[in-house]
Amino acid sequence: MPITPIPERITDGYDRIWGTDVTLNEGTVWTVTGESNITELTVMPGAALNASVTVDGVPTEIQSGVTYTGDIRLTAVSASGEASGSGEAGF
Repeated sequence: MPITPIPERITDGYDRIWGTDVTLNEGTVWTVTGESNITELTVMPGAALNASVTVDGVPTEIQSGVTYTGDIRLTAVSASGEASGSGEAGF
């Protein structure tokens, strides 16, 4: 009998993927200090995200007002302000 892998995300009967959705509103600053994994990210105008970001494994430069979905991984930026990859954003 073949082994069926367990999915990383849990879906319900309505095809909804359960995970963590994050919206940064105007005046909000999120400085990532470790590693965070989320499934949806929106950075509104006037908010700031200090992190290196990948979406589904692709380094991504986050744009203001755009909602990103998928396997979103955020990692800390170095003390010099350089991201360990693409994606540092401040709006």
